[in-house]
Amino acid sequence: MAAATVIFIAAIVSLNAHLSVSAQFPIRIPSPRTQPAQRPSSPQTNTSRQTSSGGNQDEMRRNFINEFGKYRKSVYALMQVHDPKLHVGNTSYGPPTSKSQWVNVMAELAEIDAACKSKYAGMTDTARQIEIGELNRLPATWCTIAANRIEYEKKGKISEVARSARNVTDQITRFLRNVENEPEERIGLEAQLMFWETNKWKASIFTKLQPMFAEFDMEVPDDFLDEYINSGYALRDKRIKTGESRSFQMPPYKDTAVETWVRSQYQRQTPGIKILKMGSSYSEWKIFKNRAGIPTSRTKRGWALLQIPDRPICQAREWIVKQDYAGGGRYTGNKIDSLGATGILMKCQ
Repeated sequence: MAAATVIFIAAIVSLNAHLSVSAQFPIRIPSPRTQPAQRPSSPQTNTSRQTSSGGNQDEMRRNFINEFGKYRKSVYALMQVHDPKLHVGNTSYGPPTSKSQWVNVMAELAEIDAACKSKYAGMTDTARQIEIGELNRLPATWCTIAANRIEYEKKGKISEVARSARNVTDQITRFLRNVENEPEERIGLEAQLMFWETNKWKASIFTKLQPMFAEFDMEVPDDFLDEYINSGYALRDKRIKTGESRSFQMPPYKDTAVETWVRSQYQRQTPGIKILKMGSSYSEWKIFKNRAGIPTSRTKRGWALLQIPDRPICQAREWIVKQDYAGGGRYTGNKIDSLGATGILMKCQ
């Protein structure tokens, strides 16, 4: 009896030890009829992979790039017009530079557009790729560029012409900067033409620009120079304001014969102009000689206060009259060396 009891107790101990090991390393045997639980998709993931009709977005994107990757350069051509932040690697591409290139780009984008509106309708870009801005990973953006190709063509051509017209627009920028930085607030004649005879100034600039636009079968857009004109108007108003507190300083000398002749030249140059005041800066002619000491010419200069038609303020301009040496102590008749390349705005008094 005692032996049987010992055997029973040993069996119990052995069973407990087995159960303890099983508890530490559980064995899970799935039922063959039970499927693994599906992890629910977040709304963003679901949107990025499924179209509204249930198609797979990733597959559509791959198929699209495989089919139209050959046209990627045509898409690149208008990427900056669509969004300046887009890039391809570390590179940004610009519009075509010739008519033949434009024809090819527009034809390929038309083909892309047709496919985007049919077999690839509903294709989207992922939010992450939109944030990165890598165009090669944004096939839906390709579709947008293709759909807007007509509008983008015009903008792209204007952008390209603007680059070739840089020498013209840079000149405008320079003379406006000169007006802004001129310590005596002198205003050049071209700037004055822009300020007060804008249409005439604009027509003269368009004459220079038109051949550049003609290369792309375009007319110069009427608003092409508006940015410069508006900057000019702001500067003009600023100069008028300071000029209203400035008065003409009468030169110390008079030369009636010379000044009468200068008046006639101003009136010939600008019909309707009024010469309110005039004087000479020095009493005698300034004589110029060559190295042998023989006179070559002489000049006399002075200032005039001018009231030009259709302008709200007067201006002072410096004039210079020149006479060439004729020999034997004689000089030729008057000729204009300058009627003033700049003017200083001031009160009419």
